[in-house]
Amino acid sequence: MGYWARSQFLIALCFALLFGGWLLFLGVPSPFALGVLGGVLEVVPFVGGIATAILAALVALSADGPLVALLVLAGYGGIALLEGKVLIPYIYGRTVGFHPALVLLAIFAFGKLFGFLGIFLAVPMTILGAGLLHHWRR
Repeated sequence: MGYWARSQFLIALCFALLFGGWLLFLGVPSPFALGVLGGVLEVVPFVGGIATAILAALVALSADGPLVALLVLAGYGGIALLEGKVLIPYIYGRTVGFHPALVLLAIFAFGKLFGFLGIFLAVPMTILGAGLLHHWRR
C-alpha cells in the first residue's frame, strides 16, 4: 500500500506542475497556489480536479476575461486527458508493478461495479487482491 501512496503523490505532483505551468503560461494570477491546490485536491478523483479548474477559471475570468477562462478550462481538459490515459497507468505500472492496461481495466471495472467509490478504491483493492493471491499461492 505504500507504493500506492507514492503513486498518488507522484500523480498529484505531476498535475500540480502541469496545471500550474499552464496557468503561468496564460498569465492567470496565483498560478502556483492554484497548481498546488489542484495537486492536493487531485487525490479525490474527478471532484478535486474539476473544483480546481472551476476556481482557476473564475480567477481568470475576473482578472483576464472570458477567453482566458475558457483557455484555463480547455487546458484542464487536456491535462486531465493526459493524466488519465498516460500518466496514471504509467506511474501506477512503474511504482506498483502492474501493467498499465491492468490499471485501466481495474479502474473501469471497479467504477462500473461500485460507482464513484470503486474508481477511488480500484488500485488499492487490486494491490490487496494481488498480494492475497500471491500469499495464498505460497
